[in-house]
Amino acid sequence: MIRRSAASRVALAAALLLLPLAARLGAQATRAVANETDLLNGPGGIQLLHLLKGTPLAVRPGKGGGMEATIEGWIPANALHDDKREGFDVSVLPAAGTTLRDKPGGSPLASARLGALFDRIEVKSNWVHVKRTGWVASAAFAAPAPAKSPPPPPP
Repeated sequence: MIRRSAASRVALAAALLLLPLAARLGAQATRAVANETDLLNGPGGIQLLHLLKGTPLAVRPGKGGGMEATIEGWIPANALHDDKREGFDVSVLPAAGTTLRDKPGGSPLASARLGALFDRIEVKSNWVHVKRTGWVASAAFAAPAPAKSPPPPPP
Protein backbone atom coordinates (compact mmCIF):
# COMPACT_ATOMS: atom_id res chain seq x y z
CA MET A 1 0.00 0.00 0.00
CA ILE A 2 1.23 3.48 -0.86
CA ARG A 3 1.31 5.96 2.00
CA ARG A 4 0.61 9.57 1.19
CA SER A 5 1.03 12.62 3.34
CA ALA A 6 -2.04 14.60 4.35
CA ALA A 7 -0.90 17.47 2.11
CA SER A 8 -0.61 15.25 -0.95
CA ARG A 9 -4.06 13.76 -0.29
CA VAL A 10 -5.56 17.27 -0.07
CA ALA A 11 -3.78 18.33 -3.26
CA LEU A 12 -5.02 15.23 -5.08
CA ALA A 13 -8.59 15.77 -3.88
CA ALA A 14 -8.49 19.43 -5.00
CA ALA A 15 -7.17 18.46 -8.42
CA LEU A 16 -9.91 15.88 -8.87
CA LEU A 17 -12.57 18.41 -7.90
CA LEU A 18 -11.24 21.01 -10.34
CA LEU A 19 -10.91 18.67 -13.35
CA PRO A 20 -14.49 19.15 -14.62
CA LEU A 21 -14.15 22.94 -14.37
CA ALA A 22 -10.82 22.92 -16.18
CA ALA A 23 -12.27 20.75 -18.95
CA ARG A 24 -15.18 23.17 -19.47
CA LEU A 25 -12.94 26.23 -19.50
CA GLY A 26 -10.43 24.62 -21.81
CA ALA A 27 -13.15 23.64 -24.29
CA GLN A 28 -14.01 27.28 -25.03
CA ALA A 29 -12.14 29.11 -27.78
CA THR A 30 -12.53 32.44 -29.57
CA ARG A 31 -13.41 32.28 -33.25
CA ALA A 32 -14.60 34.88 -35.74
CA VAL A 33 -17.57 34.23 -38.00
CA ALA A 34 -16.48 33.85 -41.64
CA ASN A 35 -19.71 35.28 -43.08
CA GLU A 36 -22.72 37.18 -41.83
CA THR A 37 -24.95 34.86 -39.81
CA ASP A 38 -27.46 34.82 -36.97
CA LEU A 39 -27.09 34.12 -33.26
CA LEU A 40 -30.16 32.12 -32.23
CA ASN A 41 -31.45 31.25 -28.77
CA GLY A 42 -30.96 27.56 -29.65
CA PRO A 43 -30.82 25.20 -32.66
CA GLY A 44 -33.65 26.25 -34.99
CA GLY A 45 -34.64 28.90 -32.43
CA ILE A 46 -35.44 32.59 -32.38
CA GLN A 47 -33.00 35.07 -33.95
CA LEU A 48 -31.40 37.34 -31.34
CA LEU A 49 -28.64 39.03 -33.33
CA HIS A 50 -27.45 39.27 -36.91
CA LEU A 51 -23.65 38.90 -36.70
CA LEU A 52 -21.34 40.73 -39.07
CA LYS A 53 -18.46 39.00 -40.84
CA GLY A 54 -15.40 38.84 -38.58
CA THR A 55 -17.31 39.17 -35.29
CA PRO A 56 -15.38 37.31 -32.56
CA LEU A 57 -17.32 34.84 -30.42
CA ALA A 58 -16.33 32.62 -27.50
CA VAL A 59 -17.44 29.20 -28.74
CA ARG A 60 -17.63 25.58 -27.69
CA PRO A 61 -19.29 22.57 -29.32
CA GLY A 62 -23.06 22.69 -29.26
CA LYS A 63 -26.03 20.66 -30.42
CA GLY A 64 -27.73 20.39 -33.79
CA GLY A 65 -24.76 21.06 -36.08
CA GLY A 66 -23.78 24.25 -34.32
CA MET A 67 -21.71 25.91 -31.67
CA GLU A 68 -22.65 27.45 -28.35
CA ALA A 69 -21.46 31.03 -28.80
CA THR A 70 -21.09 33.99 -26.44
CA ILE A 71 -20.81 37.58 -27.60
CA GLU A 72 -20.02 40.71 -25.61
CA GLY A 73 -20.44 44.28 -26.77
CA TRP A 74 -21.83 47.74 -26.07
CA ILE A 75 -25.32 49.10 -26.73
CA PRO A 76 -26.54 52.68 -26.19
CA ALA A 77 -28.40 52.86 -22.87
CA ASN A 78 -31.46 54.46 -24.51
CA ALA A 79 -31.88 51.36 -26.71
CA LEU A 80 -32.35 49.04 -23.70
CA HIS A 81 -34.81 48.70 -20.86
CA ASP A 82 -34.83 46.64 -17.68
CA ASP A 83 -36.28 43.21 -18.42
CA LYS A 84 -35.95 40.44 -15.84
CA ARG A 85 -37.14 37.53 -18.00
CA GLU A 86 -35.40 34.17 -18.36
CA GLY A 87 -32.59 35.19 -16.00
CA PHE A 88 -31.49 38.20 -18.07
CA ASP A 89 -31.28 41.89 -17.06
CA VAL A 90 -32.14 44.00 -20.13
CA SER A 91 -33.73 43.77 -23.57
CA VAL A 92 -33.61 45.76 -26.79
CA LEU A 93 -36.31 48.42 -26.92
CA PRO A 94 -36.52 50.02 -30.41
CA ALA A 95 -38.70 48.23 -32.96
CA ALA A 96 -35.89 48.63 -35.50
CA GLY A 97 -33.40 46.99 -33.11
CA THR A 98 -30.00 48.45 -32.35
CA THR A 99 -26.30 47.95 -33.06
CA LEU A 100 -23.99 46.00 -30.76
CA ARG A 101 -20.51 47.56 -30.86
CA ASP A 102 -17.01 46.45 -29.80
CA LYS A 103 -16.66 49.49 -27.48
CA PRO A 104 -18.75 52.57 -26.74
CA GLY A 105 -19.19 54.31 -30.11
CA GLY A 106 -16.88 51.72 -31.71
CA SER A 107 -17.11 49.35 -34.66
CA PRO A 108 -20.32 47.39 -35.20
CA LEU A 109 -20.35 43.66 -34.35
CA ALA A 110 -24.02 42.79 -34.84
CA SER A 111 -27.60 44.03 -35.11
CA ALA A 112 -29.67 43.18 -32.05
CA ARG A 113 -33.37 42.49 -32.65
CA LEU A 114 -36.32 43.97 -30.77
CA GLY A 115 -36.78 42.10 -27.49
CA ALA A 116 -33.37 40.38 -27.55
CA LEU A 117 -32.39 39.69 -23.94
CA PHE A 118 -28.92 40.33 -22.50
CA ASP A 119 -26.93 40.16 -19.28
CA ARG A 120 -25.80 43.64 -18.21
CA ILE A 121 -22.09 43.63 -17.30
CA GLU A 122 -21.46 47.32 -16.64
CA VAL A 123 -22.63 50.83 -17.51
CA LYS A 124 -20.34 53.66 -18.70
CA SER A 125 -21.94 57.04 -19.40
CA ASN A 126 -24.70 56.37 -21.94
CA TRP A 127 -23.47 52.88 -22.91
CA VAL A 128 -24.21 49.44 -21.49
CA HIS A 129 -21.75 46.53 -21.73
CA VAL A 130 -23.81 43.41 -22.43
CA LYS A 131 -23.28 39.69 -22.95
CA ARG A 132 -25.40 36.96 -24.53
CA THR A 133 -24.91 33.25 -25.17
CA GLY A 134 -26.76 31.54 -27.99
CA TRP A 135 -26.31 29.14 -30.90
CA VAL A 136 -24.55 29.61 -34.26
CA ALA A 137 -24.41 27.13 -37.14
CA SER A 138 -20.96 25.54 -37.46
CA ALA A 139 -20.94 26.48 -41.15
CA ALA A 140 -20.63 30.16 -40.12
CA PHE A 141 -17.02 29.58 -39.09
CA ALA A 142 -14.16 29.03 -41.50
CA ALA A 143 -12.52 25.66 -41.04
CA PRO A 144 -9.38 26.04 -38.94
CA ALA A 145 -6.25 26.04 -41.08
CA PRO A 146 -4.60 22.63 -41.04
CA ALA A 147 -1.33 22.44 -39.16
CA LYS A 148 1.60 22.64 -41.53
CA SER A 149 3.84 19.65 -41.41
CA PRO A 150 7.57 20.29 -41.51
CA PRO A 151 9.24 19.81 -44.88
CA PRO A 152 10.88 16.46 -45.39
CA PRO A 153 14.58 16.33 -44.56
CA PRO A 154 16.94 16.74 -47.51
CA PRO A 155 18.22 13.49 -48.99
